Amino acid sequence: MWDHEEFTKGAAQDFVLLSLDFTSRGQPAEGVANPARHTELKDKYEIRGFPTVLLMTPDGEVFAQTGYKPLSPEEYLADVRSLRTKGKKAIEDAKSLTAEYEKAKDAKAKVAVIRRAIAALESAGAGVPAGKVLAETVRQGIALDPENKEGLKLECVKVLVLQGHAAPGEMALALEFDPKNEMGLMEAVVSQESESIDGEEARDRFIAHALALFEAGKVHKTEKVAMCFAYAAYFINQDLGNPEKAKPLAKKALELGGMPEQVVTIMKEIVGEQ
Repeated sequence: MWDHEEFTKGAAQDFVLLSLDFTSRGQPAEGVANPARHTELKDKYEIRGFPTVLLMTPDGEVFAQTGYKPLSPEEYLADVRSLRTKGKKAIEDAKSLTAEYEKAKDAKAKVAVIRRAIAALESAGAGVPAGKVLAETVRQGIALDPENKEGLKLECVKVLVLQGHAAPGEMALALEFDPKNEMGLMEAVVSQESESIDGEEARDRFIAHALALFEAGKVHKTEKVAMCFAYAAYFINQDLGNPEKAKPLAKKALELGGMPEQVVTIMKEIVGEQ
């Protein structure tokens, strides 16, 4: 168990700390002074899991992000300091590419910068704040090759989707490029949709795409796809009241495996094994 006071004292030497308290369901904890402000900041910074630790400048620009790690307070603080150094450099490098793209005088020079931004975004990995800056530069490549004659449009859509930076229009393009999930774009879109279901329209769109993924049959990341099928099976069974339509998805989720035990239990109930 952490000594929170010890960590706070150490961090106070380098950082100004702000702690926001939420329940596991993402609601402001009972008794917080300003729950509306808590929710506003959670939405602004797109917080999806807890705990989430953001490192940012005084004006609110996030340059690094982390969460729980099984470390001592001293080890965790050293890791945060390392993230600060790497994160700031990554943001500076990303902004440098943006500036270079804006200064490029012809399409050939712009394409060269776009391809460097694609490589940088691939190396950055998912969930890295610098990725948002890189994604904006990469996004420009779609307009440079609207018919994908040079393959640039596909390259841009692919990296945006696989690194979790695709907007709805780009996810739609990914489904057009990869209707059989040969490149793993369809499952990446469905996985991202499963994390942002905020109403019936989003739920129904997710279900339709999950069913299309099921029909495609191709799977790359089995655990992620298993959870997608599990979510879809649950919604179809619970919300739409169609257990027969839910069963194949639940069965496939169980076959793929890697799900939490609680989810496994629900899938078995849908299949009729319990």
